[in-house]
Amino acid sequence: MTFKKSMSIFLGNIDTLFKVLLYSFVLILICLAVLVAIIRPIVGGMFNALELADQLQETVNTWLEGGQGSFGKFFSDIGATFSDNSLGLWNMFFIVMLFYALFKFFLLLTYIPLSKVLCRKMSESYTEKFYAAFVGSLGKSLLFALLHTLMTVAIDAAILLGGYYLFKFIYSAFKILSLTIVAFAVIILFSLKTTMLNQWVPNIVCGKKEVFPALRSAFPAAKRSFSSIFSSVLALYIMLFGLIASTWLSSLGVVPIIAVASFMVLENAVGLTTYFKDNNLKFYTDEIEIESH
Repeated sequence: MTFKKSMSIFLGNIDTLFKVLLYSFVLILICLAVLVAIIRPIVGGMFNALELADQLQETVNTWLEGGQGSFGKFFSDIGATFSDNSLGLWNMFFIVMLFYALFKFFLLLTYIPLSKVLCRKMSESYTEKFYAAFVGSLGKSLLFALLHTLMTVAIDAAILLGGYYLFKFIYSAFKILSLTIVAFAVIILFSLKTTMLNQWVPNIVCGKKEVFPALRSAFPAAKRSFSSIFSSVLALYIMLFGLIASTWLSSLGVVPIIAVASFMVLENAVGLTTYFKDNNLKFYTDEIEIESH
């Protein structure tokens, strides 16, 4: 039910999605410029020094040409290449996570203004200007984005590393099926993390709380509605990962960008729907229908 109502709110706020998309495109262009100017030469230097890129390219090309045989031989050779260059890979992983933290920080700046727009639409059926909300809440958004990034980037890194080592551990038993098992395990862990923080922004926006008090009250609120939040967030992550994996190359990255922006709007809609329901507040799901409890 939470997911259905959130989807209705999302579809009723497509104009807000376009604004978030525009922000995301601008942000991605800035981050790509930083990547090309600063990070890529560093990573490229590491790859050249270790000759890792050439080794990986040779392994992939040989397998594609049919010379390596099975998936098992392919992954075995890839694993051997990684093992031989573990120091460079750790350095590269650190740089990638640093870049990811920067990108995530700027994306998180949209969460509070986005929720302000959705909250007013749900409670008053009034459409607040996204950019006005963005400027008006910038101070609080900066603190929220910084704290959220510091808390979650380390968790995200641990989940990804755990997925990598889980794959190595179970591959001999499950072969190519290991990819599906690991992907689902990673999605579940990301969903759990997002679920526990889901009520943070609603407590800031609708509850009129400061960032730290809102965080303290977010955990018990998430626990009270854990099943409905988790099932909704899990569905969102499955759709997000599925779209990114299936369209990244064919759409030249355009569909994944749209998917990420849509995920942000839907994640906030899930949080606000849960907040309104838990506090027995009426809210609009569209211009006409009012949901009451």
